[in-house]
Amino acid sequence: MGTTQKDLFYDAQNGLYPNAFIALAGTIEAPYNLYLHLPEHYPDGDPDHHRLLDYGVSIANCYSHYNNRLRMLIQQQTDHTYVSNQALPTSIRFTHTEPQLFLGHRGRGKSTTLANKIQWLIKNHHQPILVVTPFEHNRQTLYQKLPANLPIFYLPPDDALRRLPNINHLIIDEAAALPPAQLLALTQYYPAYTLATTTDGYEGSANTFHTKTLSKLALSPHQIYNLTTAYRFSANDSLEQLIQNLTLSNTLQTPVTATHNLSIQSVSASNLLTDEKLLHTLWQLLQQAHYRNRPEDLKRLLDLPNQTIYIAFKEKKLVSVLHLLIEPPLPLELAKAVMTGERRPRGRLLMQQLLIHTQQIQWAMQPLVRIHRIATLADYRKQNIASQLIQQAEKSFSPLPIGVIHTHSPELDNFWQKLHYQERYRTPYQRSRHLSVTSIRIRT
Repeated sequence: MGTTQKDLFYDAQNGLYPNAFIALAGTIEAPYNLYLHLPEHYPDGDPDHHRLLDYGVSIANCYSHYNNRLRMLIQQQTDHTYVSNQALPTSIRFTHTEPQLFLGHRGRGKSTTLANKIQWLIKNHHQPILVVTPFEHNRQTLYQKLPANLPIFYLPPDDALRRLPNINHLIIDEAAALPPAQLLALTQYYPAYTLATTTDGYEGSANTFHTKTLSKLALSPHQIYNLTTAYRFSANDSLEQLIQNLTLSNTLQTPVTATHNLSIQSVSASNLLTDEKLLHTLWQLLQQAHYRNRPEDLKRLLDLPNQTIYIAFKEKKLVSVLHLLIEPPLPLELAKAVMTGERRPRGRLLMQQLLIHTQQIQWAMQPLVRIHRIATLADYRKQNIASQLIQQAEKSFSPLPIGVIHTHSPELDNFWQKLHYQERYRTPYQRSRHLSVTSIRIRT
C-alpha cells in the first residue's frame, strides 16, 4: 500500500475480503469515493466464509454479523467537506546519528517524509543507505517519490539480516509489519536508522509495536514524530472514520462497566454485535495476545461457528478475555493421512499438530478445545485472573480435552504447568536468524 487511487469500485458479489477491502479503502484520495456493492443476502452463504472455515464445517453454520455491522456503520456515516492539505510539516529536523521514528495513520505523509529524509542524508553525504520494507509494494511506493539513480539499495528483511551490508544509514518503512525480533536485531546492528510505520494496525501489528517493541527501541520523545495531519484526504474524512470504526482502531472513551468484584461470564458473537462498547474493549484486549492481527480476524470472531469467549470484569473494567476454538473430529482416513503428512486440511491446528507429533489417532476421534488467545490488562496481571478464566472453561467443556500451542519460555511454561497442562511436544522453528520453540500442551 502507500499508493493513491481515485474512484474505486468494490464488488462484494463473491464475498467481501476484509484485508483487501480495508487496505484498498486506505488508498483513495479526496475528493474521490469508494463505491461498494454488498449484497443484502447470499443465497448459499457468504462466499468468503469458505476461505475462513475449517475443513468440513458447513457454511450454513456461519453468521453474517460482520457484513451487517458494516452496513450499520455506513448508515451512521455523515459527509464532510474536503479541505486539501498538500504541504508536509516543516517542523521535522532530520538527523543522521540519532534514530528517528515517524508514526501516523494512512495518508499522513510517512512515505514522503521518508523520501525527504533519504534525500537529506544524500545531500549531507551520509550514504550508502539501505532501505528495508516488509512488502515489495512499500518499496515501490517509496522509490516513486525519489529521483532515479540515488546511492541507495534495497533488501528484504531476511536478506538484510543475513548479509548485514556496510552502510551509513538504515531506512525501514512499515516497521510494525516486521517481526519484533527481526526489527530489533536490525536496529541494534545499525544504530543510525529511521523508521516509519502505520499506526492503524492493518499493515502489521501496530498494537504490538506500541505496547512491546517501541519501549525496547529506547527512543527519546524528541526522536518520535507523530504525523497527524491528513494529506491524502481531509480531517474527519468519512471513509477514514468508517474504516477506523470497522476495524475498531478508533479511541474508546468510556470503559465497559461491571461489578467491583471479579465477575466471569461467557459472551457470544450476537452479544458483541449488540454491544459496540463491549466489542471494542474486548477486541483491543485480544490484540495484545497476538503478534500480527489482520482485519479478517474480526470477521472470524463475529461470523464463524465453534468458538466461545469468556470475559472477566473487575473494578468496573473488562480486565481479561479468553478466546476458545472448538476443533471438530476428523474422518478416520483423513486423520491417518494427516499423521503420514499426506494431507493438511484447513484449520484444526491443535488436532493436526497432535496427530503429526504423537502419531496417536485418538486426537481426531473427538472434539478438541484450543485456547486461541488469552489476554489480561497489564495492571491486573499476576492476580490469578487468567487462570480463573481457563478453569471456568475447563469446567464448562469437561470432559473434552483442552489444549494450547504457545511460544516456549520459562514464564509461560511455568504458567501452564501450574494449570496441569502436560507438554506433548516441543518443536523448534527458525524465522530470519532467530530460533523459537513452540510448545504443544493438553489438559485431559
